[in-house]
Amino acid sequence: MIYCHLGYAACLMSSLTRVSAIDLDINSTESIQNAATIQVTNLLSNSTIDGSVSPLSDDPFHGVKDEASVYMTLVAFWDTTKNSKYNNLVIDRMDSQRPTIFNSSYNSTNTKPSTAIWGLAAMTAAEVGFPTDSSESWFNCAVNLHSKLMWKSGHFCTDGLPPDSPNLIGQQFGYLTGTYFQLTSRIAYASSGEQRRFFADRASAVWLWSVKNRILNESDWTINSLVAGMDNNTACFVLKDWRLASSYGLWLSGAAYMFKMTDTDLWKTRVEGLLDNTLTSFFTRNMIVEVGDLVDGLGAVNQARYSTEAGKGFLALWLSSVSNLMPEVANRINAKLRRTAITLAQQCGGTSNHTVCGSDWTSSVYDNAPSFGNTLNVVNILVSNLIISQTSGSVANNTENDSGVASKANDTSTGGGDSDKISDGVIASAVVGSVSGAALIIGAISWGFRKWKDQTYDAVRKDEPGKKGYTGGSQSDPADHLYGHSTVTDQVHGRLIQEVPSNGIAELHEEAATRLSSNVRHELA
Repeated sequence: MIYCHLGYAACLMSSLTRVSAIDLDINSTESIQNAATIQVTNLLSNSTIDGSVSPLSDDPFHGVKDEASVYMTLVAFWDTTKNSKYNNLVIDRMDSQRPTIFNSSYNSTNTKPSTAIWGLAAMTAAEVGFPTDSSESWFNCAVNLHSKLMWKSGHFCTDGLPPDSPNLIGQQFGYLTGTYFQLTSRIAYASSGEQRRFFADRASAVWLWSVKNRILNESDWTINSLVAGMDNNTACFVLKDWRLASSYGLWLSGAAYMFKMTDTDLWKTRVEGLLDNTLTSFFTRNMIVEVGDLVDGLGAVNQARYSTEAGKGFLALWLSSVSNLMPEVANRINAKLRRTAITLAQQCGGTSNHTVCGSDWTSSVYDNAPSFGNTLNVVNILVSNLIISQTSGSVANNTENDSGVASKANDTSTGGGDSDKISDGVIASAVVGSVSGAALIIGAISWGFRKWKDQTYDAVRKDEPGKKGYTGGSQSDPADHLYGHSTVTDQVHGRLIQEVPSNGIAELHEEAATRLSSNVRHELA
């Protein structure tokens, strides 16, 4: 994509000098929308989009949650561009989960934590009013799925989420726990009364457990990718301290929802701590980057692989949600998101249509290394700039010396004409991942496409379990009313265990879903 409109004659010069196909004017909503549309077309050009099958091929490591991540991106794309070309794909594939994990009457004792990504997809659809033909709201789908994810309350490494598979027993992943935390936070934010209290308390408990078990470090505000431990009486130890953009985005956005809901210094400190480290660690020379493992053990090959995956784009989307939820930090976030889009546009001029991006975004030269994950990254970065476009004003006020128009400093190519269509040339290399299963980092995304009107927060405690002054009281556990959970006291370890739900939620959350749909305020151009 270096984005510039070129006439046919100019395109013929591409064999002599690298030219670009579209100009990206970061101050123009229409320009960003056009660029995003081109990239979504690149992303899915080799995929079946009639909803009959997943647009991704089977991937043995990430599997189904990557499929859901693509739908979250497409929901964001629809909301920010109003382009409905891919809506049937999203609806059909999301509806494929309604008989099972989205169904209130579906009982399962082994729902994998990785399916929480579908809950985030449903919450995203609910937040933006994505269409559905079903009588069951997207919000209810998210809550129904949450009821099937078992969280074992306690202090030790063997508590928390169960493993996705038996060979992962004793291991806890930062992004899986972060997905569950964000889903819980967002449901709490959209709920009221006892529902809100239950989900807010659960989100706080997940955070505290993650700090104690070294997923989260509140001293330097880092997030470890993998911790482990088999002893029932000890906390986890750090197994992998890789810094992954997807994990940071999950936790940061979830914390922003909690701050917006509680308005406490506690959650503000958490958001600001994570935000400071995120903006410092994951942005280099006006460009969002993947960090991975900075010490040892990963190797140059795997380090490069992380740069081809989808974590950078999802981090951008989650940052845009933080920007909308917390206007006091918006300028810091928005400037970096805009600079990223401008710098990125200088690199993306690959394949025959001159709109495909490579993997090395720190260079202004296309590196001939496209991937499905990177194309998804580009879509998400462009969409994140559409999300912030109305609330943050002109880029000229936020990006120091950036002109707002993508251009290569040393590019001597010229162009003309008014064509805004994608070339008919082959772009299969841009979507190699859609047919070969290129790995994506988990795609759980959450963002503030629309802000909710302020609701009363009296049901949410201002303190937390495990914190001084916690006022838990003697009220019955809201889980008894919401999920039919039975609470069992473990006399040995003195911890409370929430058992697997014995019944579904049915329509308990319909009122909250109605409030959700009626109280939104559009925040986009």
